[in-house]
Amino acid sequence: MFLEAHKRNEAQFSAAADQTGLARFGDLTPDFILLFIMPLLIILLGYNSFTKEREMGTLTLLKSQGLSHWKWLLGKWFALFLPIFVVTAALFLLAGLLLNNLDDFGVFNWGSLFTMFLVYIGYYMIFINIVLLISSRTKKSGISLVVSLSVWIIACLAAPKAASNIAESKHPYPTRQEFAANVLNDKKEGLDGHNPWSKEAKLLEQEVLKEYGVDSLHQLPFNFDGYRMQKGEEHEAQVYFKHYNYLKDQYSKQSKVYRGLAAISPYLPARFLSMAVAHTDYATHWDFADAAESYRIATQEFLNNNFAENSAFGEWSYQADADTWKDLPVFEYDPPELKSILSRNSSNMGILGIWLLASFGLLLFNVKTI
Repeated sequence: MFLEAHKRNEAQFSAAADQTGLARFGDLTPDFILLFIMPLLIILLGYNSFTKEREMGTLTLLKSQGLSHWKWLLGKWFALFLPIFVVTAALFLLAGLLLNNLDDFGVFNWGSLFTMFLVYIGYYMIFINIVLLISSRTKKSGISLVVSLSVWIIACLAAPKAASNIAESKHPYPTRQEFAANVLNDKKEGLDGHNPWSKEAKLLEQEVLKEYGVDSLHQLPFNFDGYRMQKGEEHEAQVYFKHYNYLKDQYSKQSKVYRGLAAISPYLPARFLSMAVAHTDYATHWDFADAAESYRIATQEFLNNNFAENSAFGEWSYQADADTWKDLPVFEYDPPELKSILSRNSSNMGILGIWLLASFGLLLFNVKTI
C-alpha cells in the first residue's frame, strides 16, 4: 500500500491486474492444486473401487473367501486415503521447509501450516467418502466416473460461483467510480487544509483566535498553516473512515451469506479456513488496511505538528532536519494469531466437521448393501 497525505490508497500490484484472458482457466498455484486437482485425483483413483470388482467377477470370489463387508470397505478406504495422505503430507512438509528457510518471507509458523494440513486432510476425506459411496451404489465404472465428476463440478465450480453471485446480489459493493465520487463529494463539504480562503478555513481561524485570545494569526504560539493542514487531514480521514466502514459492513453481510451457503459444498468452508490460516482472507486484509491507515494518519499528524511547532505563520520554506525523521513512528503490524483466526472461523470448522461426519455416516450406513 502506498501511503500519502490526503488520500487513502488501495492495495496495489494485484496479480489479476496483469493477467490475460487465459487466467479464467485458473493458475497452477498451490491452492488451485490442493482445492481442485487433489479432489479430481481422488475421483480418478477411486471411481472404480467397487464397480471394477463387479465387472471383473472378483466380487463373488471375495465373498466366497469369507471377507466381511467392513474389512472390504476399510481396505478400499485406506487404499485410497494413504496415497493422498502421503502426497499431501509431502507437499506441506516441503512447503514448510522452504518457507521456514526463506529470509524475510514474512509471517510463518509450523502450527498454522499443520492446521491447514488438517483442514485439507478433512476435505479430502469427504471426497474419498463420496467417491466410494458413489462407486458402491453404481453398477458400471463409467457411470460412477460421470457421477463423481458431476459432484466435483457442482462442489468445486458451480457452488462457489453461485454462492458468490448470491452474496454479491444481496449486498453489492459500489463501483470504483461511485466510491471515488462519494468520497470526493464528502471531502468538498468539509475543510480543505490547503485552501486558507474557504469558508471552513475562515471559521476555523475565528475559533482558534477566540480560543487563544489573540487578534492575529501571527500571535499564535504555532504556525496556523500547519494547524489548518492537520485539521484538513482529520476531516479527510473521517471521510475515508465513513466510506471504508461501509465497504467493511457490506463485506460482513456478504460473509454471513457465504457462511449460510457453505453447507452446500465442502469446498467453501475448506477454502475459507485455508485463506484465513494463510492470512490471505478479507478479514486479514481489512485488518492490515486499517493498520496502514492508522499509521498514515499518525504520520501526517507528526509531520503537520512538526511544521506547526517549528515554523512561523506564512513560512512555507521550512525544512525539517535529519534528526526529525528519526522520531517518525515506525510501522509495525502483527497479523491475527491462529487462536483468534480459528475462533473467528468456528462456523466454517463446524460445517466442515458436519460434512465429514455425514459422509462417513452415509458410507458406513451403506456398507451392508455393498
